Amino acid sequence: MKAKKSNNKKELVKIATDTGISAGSSIIGSIIGLAVGGVPGSIIGSVVSPAISAGAKIIRGYFDRRKQRVENITDTATLLAGLSQDKIVSDLETNAYKVDEMVKLLKTATESDKSLDGIFSALLANLFLSKDANEQDRIDIFVDALHGLHDIHLKVLLCIDKASGVLGASQISESVGIPEIELRSTVRMLELKGMIRDCEKIPIEWSLRELGKAVVEFSKKGGSKI
Repeated sequence: MKAKKSNNKKELVKIATDTGISAGSSIIGSIIGLAVGGVPGSIIGSVVSPAISAGAKIIRGYFDRRKQRVENITDTATLLAGLSQDKIVSDLETNAYKVDEMVKLLKTATESDKSLDGIFSALLANLFLSKDANEQDRIDIFVDALHGLHDIHLKVLLCIDKASGVLGASQISESVGIPEIELRSTVRMLELKGMIRDCEKIPIEWSLRELGKAVVEFSKKGGSKI
């Protein structure tokens, strides 16, 4: 389940030009709309007070920002996959499970920290390229694992990876710039999600598990910047 790799931005731009990529196209845009939701009709009715009108503007801005973020994730995923929108849509038409997973992935992205957007783009690219149910189920596992994570969780994973997969608690603290005692809930969540393990040493050391390694790889593939 490997997406085509682009070596530089010029290649990505060429792919975008050649395939006519646009996250706002009617069909992809409709799927994005399902993931983002919309402004409640009761708030944007034709007869509203000035206060409600101002509230509607704020809420619309919120949904517009979500929509733009999801469009960016989808656009990047399409570039990483190296597929035209027509090819993606054709595949989605015959695979309802992929549609369900795409909507779930994008909804989860909007409920997660923006620092994870690169990972979601890489996962979505793999979903577009996936050929069987096992690959799609694997992506679903990643999406569930990412729910609730923030930039600090990714920072911890990346600093352990940089240390060849094993790093002491004090070194993690020094690397991310947060006191060790304040990192306890962070590393415990990563442990509960099966991304790192306690090496059962004194002083404490943490090592990456397979899921954690995979998240790091998706982060690098998606160009996450932490």
